[in-house]
Amino acid sequence: MSQADIPTAIALTDLEDWGCTPGIFRRLMYLDPGGGLKAVLDGEMVGLTTATSYGDVGWIGNVIVHPRHRGKGIGVQLVQHAIEYLEGTGAETVRLNSYIHVTFLYGALGFKGEFENVRYNGVIKPSGDSAPPSSSRFGDVVSFDERYFGCSRRRLLWRLRKEFPQSFISTGNDDVKGYIVGQVEEGSCEIAPWVVDHRSKDCARELWRALAARVGETRVAFTAPVPCEQASLIARWAGLRKGFRTLRMYRGRRGHRGRPAGTIALGGLEKG
Repeated sequence: MSQADIPTAIALTDLEDWGCTPGIFRRLMYLDPGGGLKAVLDGEMVGLTTATSYGDVGWIGNVIVHPRHRGKGIGVQLVQHAIEYLEGTGAETVRLNSYIHVTFLYGALGFKGEFENVRYNGVIKPSGDSAPPSSSRFGDVVSFDERYFGCSRRRLLWRLRKEFPQSFISTGNDDVKGYIVGQVEEGSCEIAPWVVDHRSKDCARELWRALAARVGETRVAFTAPVPCEQASLIARWAGLRKGFRTLRMYRGRRGHRGRPAGTIALGGLEKG
């Protein structure tokens, strides 16, 4: 895939109401320029998937085929090519997040379930009682995130800090307690990622309030691993609604699992 394919990619994902934005695909192409795979029939782009390499771990996302061409094995071929691509970059573990009703398709390709994720959405509002958190050095945030994600996302975090400087918020000086990223695009805020020290009781709310103060009242959503108890607690506290569920799956060695207990929001279904 290239930048020129983004409008078609958006049109395809809109068929399933995924809410993808051009920014999502631009970020994916920045993270892994060779990871955008497309299926073309008679000169028409009829399917796509994305592959993102984090070294020892790779992520597959955005697997979609136009309804007119489903049932022809195109989606399976796209996933197989994504697996081959990621393993070729050195990934010993390949992960993806699957909608529940299609997990069997990935199971047939050797993927196994790890845990479910749940989508939350609602409105974020400034409360007026937020004090700016003490910020952390970027390198310390990267190291903190690696402990919870399972491998380094330096390139992703650097890009997010560049794109969203006002809503990339961390707390803690030499000892990072957590960070949150509000991706404000097209009139709403996608929180991705949001990671806190799983032993902290107040960090998640502190970061939520700080984000609210910076983005103002707006629609908000995030996807949380079910093993993160803090996610359901803060969603209830903030008055958010539960949405659909997905299943995190893996293929290969079940390594680099990170600490889901401290991951309130994923970096995105498509990239972990």
